Amino acid sequence: MAIKRSEIIKCTCGGAEFSTLVTLIRHPGQGMSTKVSGYVCRMCSEKVDLERESKLAELRRRKAELEEVEMEIEEMETQNS
Repeated sequence: MAIKRSEIIKCTCGGAEFSTLVTLIRHPGQGMSTKVSGYVCRMCSEKVDLERESKLAELRRRKAELEEVEMEIEEMETQNS
């Protein structure tokens, strides 16, 4: 089985650098806080759908794993011929 590797997530434009979007929250009498509300591609300014990109990365990983298994099957079939 293939080792799970970290993968750099890329935007649909190909960019791999993102800026963090934050929501500013004011707490009366206590100051301010922030909450991460998303990410924006620094190349095209498109907001990133992390759920979609994460799913795509997982599907790419599974596809690569499937290709490895298919190659192993071909090798075994060739050896048995």
